[in-house]
Amino acid sequence: MDHRDADVHNFSPTQHRLPTVSGIEALQNATANAKGISSCLPALDAALLPSELSIATPGIQRGVVTEIFGPPGVGKTTFGLQVAVNALHTTHDQSHVLWVNTGSPLIQARLGQLIAGYEPSNKSSSDTPPAPNINSLLNQKLTYLEAHTLPRLLTVFLHPTRSLPSPKTCLIVVDDLSSLLLGSFSRNARNLKPAAPAAIKEKLEKRAAGRRFQIIESLGAAMSKMAAIRNIAILVLTNSTISLKHGQKAGLKPALSSQAWDTAVHTRIMLYRDFPNSEQASQLARLETSALRYAEVQRLARKEFYSQPVPFVILTSGFRQLNLPGLKHDDEHAVEPNGAEPHPAPVNLPLLPDELSQPSQAKKRKAVEIADSEEDEDEDEAGDEADQSEPDEPDLPALHTRVQQSSQKEEEMILDAHETAMLRAARYASFRGSEDAIPEPSSESEEGVADSDADEDDG
Repeated sequence: MDHRDADVHNFSPTQHRLPTVSGIEALQNATANAKGISSCLPALDAALLPSELSIATPGIQRGVVTEIFGPPGVGKTTFGLQVAVNALHTTHDQSHVLWVNTGSPLIQARLGQLIAGYEPSNKSSSDTPPAPNINSLLNQKLTYLEAHTLPRLLTVFLHPTRSLPSPKTCLIVVDDLSSLLLGSFSRNARNLKPAAPAAIKEKLEKRAAGRRFQIIESLGAAMSKMAAIRNIAILVLTNSTISLKHGQKAGLKPALSSQAWDTAVHTRIMLYRDFPNSEQASQLARLETSALRYAEVQRLARKEFYSQPVPFVILTSGFRQLNLPGLKHDDEHAVEPNGAEPHPAPVNLPLLPDELSQPSQAKKRKAVEIADSEEDEDEDEAGDEADQSEPDEPDLPALHTRVQQSSQKEEEMILDAHETAMLRAARYASFRGSEDAIPEPSSESEEGVADSDADEDDG
């Protein structure tokens, strides 16, 4: 007891097992870890900003897995190169980049063009460091790794070493991951004879599907763990497939669209092409290009999220964002206190590849609003009529006119069909004679004649 009391009274921070960290140092560490990596598209960077962290900066967030998917030739690899160039030019210590090639080789000439055309966001001459040499920058901060087999890729993330990735790494780009994963697993069972029973084929296919699910889930969990522990932004580039469903429009979806992979993806961005409008056509003419692309955030914080598509073009010097619909210039955007641009107001947008026409559902009444008697129902109806007569809600005369016209046309069509059926029935009865149509007596004389004829027959 004496020893325990002495230990309590003689407590000192140096002998405690937990290190002491000052508030300023903790804030600086949190601010450095929350710095995003720019994509050269300000509107897209603002959409990726997490709302729960006021100290975070716009861009590709660190500590999570971000997936970029789209059809071939839309610019996924160039997007990864642009983000890598922006990460290489950051001023903090952790500015190294690891590029993992799983099937698409890295074009060094294209990377050199993006580095030469890099423009810092802060253009003040006092804060901007001098432009470094391209070769020295790549040799010091860029690590290129080829992983053309699935075991090699699994080793990188499941069994990382101290030197790979480097402790100064802030970004890992995995290019063309979907081709490697889908190509490594076959849907058909191997070493199976054509004359094998259907039950055996089904059993082997289920076993192969379970093995594929397990490996994809392990790879995604390893990526999420590495990103969270080492505070690294992992950017995964995948292809897309076309989703065809009955009664819906065709849309794009990720090639790795499965529950095992979706649990690891924190943010998902879709890239696609579209036709420009008149305003965008004039902008493309000034930039001497005709390829218009869009970037849209579809998943954020592991939840489905749909934002305004960001139009952009790919030039020799890098990405260039076009004016958003409804805004005159990008410089007129208001800036929030944390440095992020506000979300643009919803406007009329072009049809997207995955946009589906969903019918509007009627508003349901709450449980507390259910009428208990007929008097309450009458009061509710009177209140609804009073609400509808308020001037705040706009009237829709065109909609009512169309509904009335459609209802009148339907009634006319029903009457026409009924008259046609009656005419056909009368004509059919006249052809067959009195078997189907029994004439009714028109007067009392005709009834008497009919009764006398009946008496004669009886006699």
